[in-house]
Amino acid sequence: MRASAFTLLLFLCSFVGAEVFINATIDQRINVLGRTYTEGGKIKFDFTGIQIRLNVSNTDFVDVSLTSHSGFTYVIDGVAKGPFFLKANGRTRVASGLSNRSHVIIIHKRNEPWGPNSLRLCGLWCSGDFSLRCLTDIAVDFTQIRISVSENKQTATAMRASAFILLLFLCSFVGAEVFINATIDKSINVLGRTYTEGGKIKFDFTGIQIRLNVSNTDFVDVSLTSQSSFTYVIDGVAKGPFFLNANGRTRVASRLSNGSHIIIIHKRNEPWGPISTFSGVYVSNSAVLSAYASQSRRLEWLGASMMCGYGINGPTICGANAPNNTAEDSYKNYGSIISRRYGVDSHWECLSGHGLVNGSGSNLPIYFNQSASGSPRQWNPSSWIPQGVVLNIGTNDNNYGVTKVAFKDGYIKFMDFLSSVYGPNVHIFNTCGPMIGGPLCDAIVEISNTSTRHAIIYPKSMLNSTTLGCDGHPNQIGHQLMADQLALSIDKYLGWSDSVSSSASSPSTSTSASVTSSTSASTSSSSTSDDVTRSTKVAPTTTLPSAAVALTASIAVSVVVAVLL
Repeated sequence: MRASAFTLLLFLCSFVGAEVFINATIDQRINVLGRTYTEGGKIKFDFTGIQIRLNVSNTDFVDVSLTSHSGFTYVIDGVAKGPFFLKANGRTRVASGLSNRSHVIIIHKRNEPWGPNSLRLCGLWCSGDFSLRCLTDIAVDFTQIRISVSENKQTATAMRASAFILLLFLCSFVGAEVFINATIDKSINVLGRTYTEGGKIKFDFTGIQIRLNVSNTDFVDVSLTSQSSFTYVIDGVAKGPFFLNANGRTRVASRLSNGSHIIIIHKRNEPWGPISTFSGVYVSNSAVLSAYASQSRRLEWLGASMMCGYGINGPTICGANAPNNTAEDSYKNYGSIISRRYGVDSHWECLSGHGLVNGSGSNLPIYFNQSASGSPRQWNPSSWIPQGVVLNIGTNDNNYGVTKVAFKDGYIKFMDFLSSVYGPNVHIFNTCGPMIGGPLCDAIVEISNTSTRHAIIYPKSMLNSTTLGCDGHPNQIGHQLMADQLALSIDKYLGWSDSVSSSASSPSTSTSASVTSSTSASTSSSSTSDDVTRSTKVAPTTTLPSAAVALTASIAVSVVVAVLL
């Protein structure tokens, strides 16, 4: 059915006349006046007065593929207007509603260098005969369609209307997309500290996970802006690092089968750049989105750079060889190893260089209370209560000369605070090392002397040529050793010796009920542990037998031919 509709769509597009892209570095009829240079298949410049000049006909619009922070004047057939500023996605409409005659268009850069060192011109979009974009992007912008097979306006209008109706019909078979808003549809599960602002979910701590249980879609795109790197986990297979597209929409999975798929998007870095902003996901309109079942086991991980997984990809991926903080990866750290081993939902609040009493920035008792380190919004600890808290803090206190007495006093106060917000039964695992030892680790042993406060000391000897990553931090082998040692205490004090089945391996059962769930246990901020499953059929879908598809194709072709005649 999809193939038949797709074939008909090819035929239809030949009459509709979709847009075409003209590469400025290849087609020399695009005239650029001023000092420029070509790099990476783009024309670059930044001096003022640069002009992009065109003599174009038989198009009703002109879009420019150009990124710049400068203002521009557009001169259309001698009439100047401006200033205009370019769209952030790199594609801006310069002229529209043009007649079929020849037009002279000039795009004039008004400013001296402003913003990035070089502006990037890729080329232009104009109306044209059938192009590949009509095949790959079914969500056609019909305002950009130009009928080129007839000079008779009435015939062209009739053809445009007929083609438009047929394309709408075909899209229901080819598989048009639908957007699912993450703040509305609670089947989209976001694990970790977040807050909602302006209809978007915002966050910046490491280890945040966007989790989906989706079926009947061949792709998943995420509407997410962030300068951090991410790991994508598709049906248990992790790949990365990946960086998001600058326009805010990034393909996470493609060529998916019709069955159920568990997709996890894991933020690998501690706060890096502006706060990350998540709007929702794009899927096929036949998709069924089921609730991702949250786990009843919960752990919180508090500390500094080592807790975040800094240096874990070393010693080869460090410094200049690790752009955008790719030396760090919380998906591989000992907290994530424990989380996957025991089937645990985890929160991380950790910042490199920070301490408990003193460090390079705000200390742990400060950022523990924040929803995001880059936001003044306060976090409500009662909204997500863990059974255990793992602390690894003190390396930076040691570097800043904090005394044993001061550290011990601050540590006791912070543990008492955790017990007050999470209840007296929360287990606090106080880890120390392997980056330091001595007095501060001794203090941790001395105060971890109750039934719910336990000390785990990682000896400095654990770090050697095999286990060292970047800047004295443990690599993946070192984190594995730390996880193995911590697991002994988790087994003993939490009784989690047997791993529970995680949602990644045991997706919740979905139904085909066409209803949107208004409540769900999948939200990470809920304190309930019930793994309730609901499903949302995100759009109605139609199935037709092959004979009906053939009949539909015949009728559609007949209509187009009749219009042409």
